[in-house]
Amino acid sequence: MAPEILLNKGHGKASDWWSFGGIIYEMLCGEPPFYSKNKEKLFRNIKYSEPKLDFPFMSENAKDICAKLLDKNPLTRLGSGPSDAEEIMKHPWFSCINWPNI
Repeated sequence: MAPEILLNKGHGKASDWWSFGGIIYEMLCGEPPFYSKNKEKLFRNIKYSEPKLDFPFMSENAKDICAKLLDKNPLTRLGSGPSDAEEIMKHPWFSCINWPNI
């Protein structure tokens, strides 16, 4: 759940990109980016903590896309600009994907 939802600030497509960042992070790291068994701590982590990105197995591009998709500010979050998904598709982490052939 994106921080803007937890803070009751409304939400839009940027919250979907947040979720996408959480999925990428979980696939790479094996757990959600702000994980806690305690629901209150989990929500506090989402609202105020930064995701841990210093894993040695994460490439710089993986760290970068996670950081940009998990940006707490929905206005600066990757994908929230006028080009929407194209912004994400152009990220170097996806450079091996030939989007027109998908």
